[in-house]
Order: sequence, then structure tokens, then C-alpha cells
Amino acid sequence: MHRRIATAILGLTLSVTVTARSIAQGLDPAWTEIGRTLGAAPVDGGGYIRFNFPRSDVRMTVGDVSVAPAMLSTAWVGFAGTPAAADAMGDLIILAGELPAVTKALADANIDIMAIHNHIGNEAPRLNYIHFHAMGNATDIAHRLDGVLKMTAIPRPVVA
Repeated sequence: MHRRIATAILGLTLSVTVTARSIAQGLDPAWTEIGRTLGAAPVDGGGYIRFNFPRSDVRMTVGDVSVAPAMLSTAWVGFAGTPAAADAMGDLIILAGELPAVTKALADANIDIMAIHNHIGNEAPRLNYIHFHAMGNATDIAHRLDGVLKMTAIPRPVVA
């Protein structure tokens, strides 16, 4: 049964995962600088700029099945608009022990929490997903989000 659940989760994840490609050429230099602040390379999210943060520090299982971090535990932020006037939203993948510090850091950074919930059942360790939103100057948002990410064990800079 656990294998069927894991297979269903994997299929669902693959069907909704955005296939991202590097957008080094033609990229506004501000996005590259924002990537340095966040510790992740900008990728084309299909109409927005995306930065991914895999929880490679987490060895997760669903029942007795191991799940790769990229499948279910990649935090991310996407920026629509321009570096000067951006709309940012994303998911943070948080361990239970990180949750209090991260929610406080988001509030202190004036980044709106849209939802906190779980995507999976029977996973170990238990993961919390925080959907967030911010608007304004993308560099400013990146600096505020960097402070939030420092409250986690998410490995940065992200290694390709």
C-alpha cells in the first residue's frame, strides 16, 4: 500500500512540477544579483523568474519508500513583473522545529503567509508547507526572504 501511495505522489508531483531551464542569456542582471542574495540560480518558470531550494538536508520516506528531495521537498520563490516592481510568491518546506522561527521571521520581514499545511501523509520527517506572498522591489524582497531562509537548514547556496 505504501508503494502505491508513493507512486501516486510521484506521478502527481511529476505532473505538476514546472520544468525549469536556465535563463542566463537575455536575463536582466538584477535577477542574477537576486540569485546571489538567495543562493540559487534564476530559472525560467514560464512567464516568471523562479529560484529553487531543494531540502537536500532531509532524508524523507513515505512509509517504507524513500523519496528524493526534488520530488516533494523543494522550496521555491517565483517573481513576476520587473525587478523594480515584483510580485513574489512561493513555498517554504519547513521541518516542525523550524516552524515557529520561520513564521516569526516572515511576519517580521513583512512577507504574507497565505497558508500553512501538509501535502503528504505518513512522511518522515513531517514537513510543513508555508505558502507566502510579497510585493515590491525584488531585491528588497530577496533580502527579506534571505533572512527567513536563514531560520531553516535549507542548504544554500544551491548546488546544481
